[in-house]
Order: sequence, then C-alpha cells, then structure tokens
Amino acid sequence: MGYTHYYSHTKVIEQDKWDNFLTEVKKVACRFKLKIPQSVQFIKGDDSIIHGDQGIEIGDGGGDGNIPEFTNSLICFNGVGEDSHETLYIKIDDVRSQFCKTARKPYDLLCTATLVLYKHHFGDIVSIGSDGGAEGFQEGLDLVNETLKLDITMDSIYPSSEED
Repeated sequence: MGYTHYYSHTKVIEQDKWDNFLTEVKKVACRFKLKIPQSVQFIKGDDSIIHGDQGIEIGDGGGDGNIPEFTNSLICFNGVGEDSHETLYIKIDDVRSQFCKTARKPYDLLCTATLVLYKHHFGDIVSIGSDGGAEGFQEGLDLVNETLKLDITMDSIYPSSEED
C-alpha cells in the first residue's frame, strides 16, 4: 500500500490566487535540488534563493530526474530514481480527489510543504489529509514557516475535525 497524502479542491482556482500560491511553492522548492535550465529563471529576479540546502532531489512526475513542473496551471513533481514513488499533481482546474503515495521517501517533505500552502492559500475549497494525520504535515509546515517567514498553524490547515 504505502504512506499516502490526500487532497482536492472543489472548484477551479482563480489564476491570480494560483499565481500567489505558485510563487510561494517555488520559493520552498528552491530549498531542494531541482534540475532547472540555466536559461530559465525559476523565480524571476531572485536566483539567490535557489540553494538546495535540503539535499533532496526533486524531478519530473516520472521520477526520472527531469525538470519538475511548476507552471501557471500545474504543479507536478516526484522524487528521483529510487527516491521516487508517486507523483504529486495539482492542476488549477482539476477538481477530482487526488492522492500521492510517497512511502515516506525524502520528497515527501516537498509534498507536505506544497499541500500546506495549498490549504493555506485556498482555505475552504481545499481538503487535505494524510495517513499520518496532522503529524504527517508537521515537517512540511515547519519548512514553509521557516522559508517564507510565516506563522501558519496546524489548526488553520488541518483542523482536528479533519483528522482520521
């Protein structure tokens, strides 16, 4: 089976709200090892934050180590090689329930950080869950707060009424 995170949104996300979410996800993703072409600025005007200090490789959805997708309509990434499992896939207009089995592999940290921001930015239209309950999101929450200098609380993203 595997360790799994669950997520969904109930309506199409507005582009301006997506763009704000995407900017913050990219800033957190810069803490990981990403394959990014030198000719493309990942975050316009702020190349200094790309430092990969987490030491965890993030690649494309196939886990092949190709370029992950952080676009104006899609977030799609996985771990790399043996550290890959299933793809985290969030699309601006995809209102289906989704899940991502990470088997607690290292890229799980970026998955949970992304889902923390997903819930933080879109509130009531987003639902998140984890086989690990609220604890499953704690490291991702800590990374988001540290990286973005925020003070998001667990109760704001994972109310106790949502725990399994």
